[in-house]
Amino acid sequence: MKKIILAAIGIVGLLCTTSCATVGNKFDSSLIDSFVVGKTTETEVVALIGKPLTVTSATILGSKKKILSYSYAHSQVGKSTVGNHAAFVFNDQGVLETVTHSETGKDPS
Repeated sequence: MKKIILAAIGIVGLLCTTSCATVGNKFDSSLIDSFVVGKTTETEVVALIGKPLTVTSATILGSKKKILSYSYAHSQVGKSTVGNHAAFVFNDQGVLETVTHSETGKDPS
């Protein structure tokens, strides 16, 4: 019985030290600089980066906008969280108006 308890404690300890969580889809943030405000289209962004995590429509100061959001985060016990987020705002003709991007940590892979 004592061996079973020790084995269970060891397994739980191993799981706790290797636990991780991932949210969203990884995307190549180096592509962000290739998009040109006023020129790049929604179709081009999706073709290069892939399907966004969320798509939001909004009316801002009377103009219809579409916002594509891409997010990725990976966290592992004992290590820093890495991730990135990008948001692309398009006008009603599907042309890029604004890009925001942020990164957290450095992905070792």
